[in-house]
Amino acid sequence: MNDFLPFGLSLREIQKDRFRQRFLPTMDYILERQKTAKAPNNIWEIIHRGSYPELQNKETEWTVFYSNYIKTYIERDVRELSAVQDLDAFRRFMISSAARTSEVLNYSTIASEIGKDVTTVKNWISILETSGVIYLLEPYTANVLKRAIRTPKLYFRDTGLACYLTRWLTPDTLAYGAYNGHIFETFVISEILKSFSNAGLDYRHFVSYYRGKDKKKLKKTARRSKWKVKLILSSRKTAFYIP
Repeated sequence: MNDFLPFGLSLREIQKDRFRQRFLPTMDYILERQKTAKAPNNIWEIIHRGSYPELQNKETEWTVFYSNYIKTYIERDVRELSAVQDLDAFRRFMISSAARTSEVLNYSTIASEIGKDVTTVKNWISILETSGVIYLLEPYTANVLKRAIRTPKLYFRDTGLACYLTRWLTPDTLAYGAYNGHIFETFVISEILKSFSNAGLDYRHFVSYYRGKDKKKLKKTARRSKWKVKLILSSRKTAFYIP
C-alpha cells in the first residue's frame, strides 16, 4: 500500500492557511496554531461537502459528482484491482462500510449485512484501502507486533463520500442526525493525519487509537517518544477544533 495516498484537501488548504506544522498535542503547537486558525462559518457544510478539489467549486453539483465517482470507481477501478464480479454486492459493501466509519472494524458484521463470507469482506476491505477510499488506524500498544495483529478502526478518507453513500444528503440533516458523531470523528482524525502526510510523514508511525481498560471508551492517541496524549472528540456544533 502506498503510504502517501491522497487524502484530499485539508481544512488548512481549503481556507488557504499557510500553517504547515504537523499536529502535536502540545501547548506550544496550539499557541502557534492560533495565530492563523480561522473558525469556519459552518463546519458541517465543509464536512458534508467533502475534500476533493473539484468540490471546492460551488458550481460542482454534489450528488452528480459522487454518483459519477462511485460509478467510475466500481466499474473501472475495482475491476482493475481485483476479480470482483458482483458489483451490486460491492456497492452494498461500500455503503455498509461507510455506515461504520470511525468504528472498530468488524468483518463479520459487514459480511452478515451484505450476505458475503468474511474472507470476501477482508479482500474487499483491502481493495478500499489499496485504492485510497479508506484507511485503517491501528490500536495503540507499545509492542509493535501486537499492534499489527489487533483490530484497527475503519475511516473513510473523504467525509463527503461517506455522507453520499449513507444518504445524508444535506449539511443540516447530517448535523442533527444520528451519524454526526461518526462523521465528525472521521473529519477530525483525517485532519490530523493530513497534517502528517502533508509534511511527508507516514501517519502510522505517529497516530493510533487507544482503547481504555473498560473497552468502551475509545480515544485517539498521538505518540511522541515516551508520552501519549488523549484527544476527546465532540460532535456538538459549538465544538471548535484546531487542526
